[in-house]
This record gives sequence, structure tokens and C-alpha cells, in this order.
Amino acid sequence: MKGYSTLLNTYTRCYQNVNKAEAIFEKMGELALFDFKLNINAIPTRFDDSSKKMREILHIQGGQCGNQIGAKFWEVICDEHGIDHTGQYVGDAPLKLERIDVCFNEASGGKYVPRTVLMDLEPGTMDSLRSGPYGQIFRPDNFEAENSDCLQGFQVCHSLGGGTGSGMGTLLISKIREEYPDRMMMTFSVFPSPKC
Repeated sequence: MKGYSTLLNTYTRCYQNVNKAEAIFEKMGELALFDFKLNINAIPTRFDDSSKKMREILHIQGGQCGNQIGAKFWEVICDEHGIDHTGQYVGDAPLKLERIDVCFNEASGGKYVPRTVLMDLEPGTMDSLRSGPYGQIFRPDNFEAENSDCLQGFQVCHSLGGGTGSGMGTLLISKIREEYPDRMMMTFSVFPSPKC
């Protein structure tokens, strides 16, 4: 009987739902179901606090190319999570909010702010981003990695064709590697065409 309880605990944690675990156990036979019902009060239906902590990703976009790619990235992510252009949740499915902490911080008033750093040496790119359809969701100041509770890694968008994205972007990637060697790093680098 102890083996069934262990298996049930595993299924309950995976599904986070006792009813689904019970349905699986019904297929295994009456003995498993009897053991399940005896131990139902001892089974946690939610993960403990340490496993509830969401992993966080810091998105960095540099230069004109990186900021244009990043702007589209945030439009798509906001749409997937039901976040409007002001940062308010307007979705109709609670499932959309389940993993929102990976890319967003919740600010006061229920507003969601992207966990991102935007950088460029030319103000024109940043101005066009702020005046774009999702420009209101960004904070005026940059968010720092030290403020994350459970930083899993970095996501960098930039170009390698010269300018801010290539120079500053490459230097930034190098510094992040030095400072956070145990964190994941994803780079989305745009290479110029040799025909140009």
C-alpha cells in the first residue's frame, strides 16, 4: 500500500489536482483507490513554497535592431498573457496569469511591467518605442538583475552589424557571463547580409 501512496503523491504534485490523481488511480484497481481515500488528508494538493517560486528571465534589447525586435516580442508576449497596452490584465482565462512572473513584474494597481532593459545611444529609437502601441508598459528606469527573486537567465536581442547593438551588446553579454556564470543566456543576434 505504501507504493500506491508514493505514486499518488507524485501524480497529485504533477497534476496539482486530487480529482485527476483519483481518476488515474481508479484505473489501477480498488486497492489503490482504498489506500488513496485513507491517505487523502495527508496528501498536499499544492507545491510547497520553495517550488512555487517562479523562475525569472531578464530580457535585454540593445541598439535599433534589438529594440525593434524587442518591441514586437513584447507585443506578442502581452497578447499571449492577456495584457493590454497599458499593462493591465484583460484576459479571460486564469491560466494566462499562471506563469506571468517569468517575464513580468506586478506593479501597483495590478499593472504588469516587462522585466527588461532597453538600451540605445540614439534617442530616436527609444522615442519611437515609447510612442509605439505598447510603449506605456515600459518603466522609465531600467530594471536590474539584482532585484529579481529567482533569476534563471538572460535573453538578449541585438545586431552584429555595427553600432550600439554590436559593440555595447557584445560587451554586455561578456559582462553578464562574468557576473552570472551559472545563469542561462539566450542571444538573438541579427547578422548583416554579405550582399549589402
